[in-house]
Amino acid sequence: MLKSFRKNAQNRSSHTVALSEEALSEDDDLTLRLGLGRFAKPEHLEAARATVIGLADRERWLQCDCSKEQQPIMVPVRGERATFRLKEGSADHDVECDFARPPGYQRSINRSLSRVEGNINLGSRRARPPSRPRGIRQRHSHSAEKRSTLARLLMTLIDRAALNRLELPRRVRDQESQKFVWRRSLSLSDQLAAIRSAANGIEVSPGIQASRFLKTDTAYFNDLKDSLLQSRDEFGDYIPFGLMLFIASHTDGNEIFPVGDGRCPIPCGNASVRVFGEEPRTVEQTARSPYIALCLISENASGDGMEVIRAYLHPCLHKGSLFPVDSNAERSTFKVIDKACEWVAGKQQGLSFDLEKPLFSLAPVEDDNDNAETCTFCCIPDFILHCTRDQQQENPLEIIIETMGFENDQNYSARKERTHPEMKMRTGIQHLLLHRPLGQNLEQENSSLLRRIGRIALKWGEDG
Repeated sequence: MLKSFRKNAQNRSSHTVALSEEALSEDDDLTLRLGLGRFAKPEHLEAARATVIGLADRERWLQCDCSKEQQPIMVPVRGERATFRLKEGSADHDVECDFARPPGYQRSINRSLSRVEGNINLGSRRARPPSRPRGIRQRHSHSAEKRSTLARLLMTLIDRAALNRLELPRRVRDQESQKFVWRRSLSLSDQLAAIRSAANGIEVSPGIQASRFLKTDTAYFNDLKDSLLQSRDEFGDYIPFGLMLFIASHTDGNEIFPVGDGRCPIPCGNASVRVFGEEPRTVEQTARSPYIALCLISENASGDGMEVIRAYLHPCLHKGSLFPVDSNAERSTFKVIDKACEWVAGKQQGLSFDLEKPLFSLAPVEDDNDNAETCTFCCIPDFILHCTRDQQQENPLEIIIETMGFENDQNYSARKERTHPEMKMRTGIQHLLLHRPLGQNLEQENSSLLRRIGRIALKWGEDG
């Protein structure tokens, strides 16, 4: 909740009062957030600006409680485009706060969470060598921050290869024995082959196809470096680079360790390494292992050799699957969904399931001339479960399933409350179920989700 105080107050704590005590209701507080925050919407903009001007006229500043330590001070700015600015020397907003990202910046976040269409320039001209901050760079939720260029490319490759969809349940009933047997899944080598095929048609530098310098086996790391050295002239004015994709167990900041016996670690001591995670972590922890690793290999600082200059690691379901997840909590949710599909299949034959992990924001990507203040906040469902009848593929049953990992965080809960209706609206999906795998009674929570999925699927199957 925002609080207001007089800008010349000597003791701010004694002058601080809730906005509602300043003749502003909770709806007005929400209007400020929806009009000028990351969730900016056109219908709230005029009211939000009027509130800002009123605060400025009364010489009131705002204090945001998004941080438990030093709280950001927001100064109202008059004018036709009335808004807020951070007071000089003030603390920054928490990264999850509505006011941490102005709408204009949110537009760039939305773009980073969109598909690569045709080309993505990973290279730099020789006159402008790329900036390479060294060491591990940790991330929070992908709905709160920009996706790196490598991450965007990785998600696009997975999406084009359709590796973010899995047939469920993983165990199916054998018609002869009437026993459940494991479904034969796509081998890792076949998945990597699909990734290589998906790279066709994507240019990662002018005239250079991603598939030409993409390797999916770390045994070819040195071969890729040699190939890049021999192909420098083909890149013209751009620095040559290649890509290596593999499943990794972890990184210690100096090396990335591939999964598999006898696999040599990939040196990355001079690289900028991003590790997607649900919370800050030290490099020694491997709580979200294994990962899909995508490495960008290019010229070293001296220009006489090739090395990893950037790397991105994203959790995957297990070491034999490129199906992406965001956390161990999502792995837990996946297991319950799989078990629910198996339970339904045992109750009623003729239904088929597949699970989709959406990788891109449902929000539209605005053009440069669009009004920045009206940029829609991005939203990406955690999972979408699709159910079809064997003889009827059209009009499937669809269920959005959200893993609720941080419900004790008020900002997280508020964001979910706002994005869930938008998910349903943009997908047209009626059913949205929540799973809380980090709660105290996990067994009860898992059972509840299983029953809810089962009831919806069985009723849909019977009605058909």
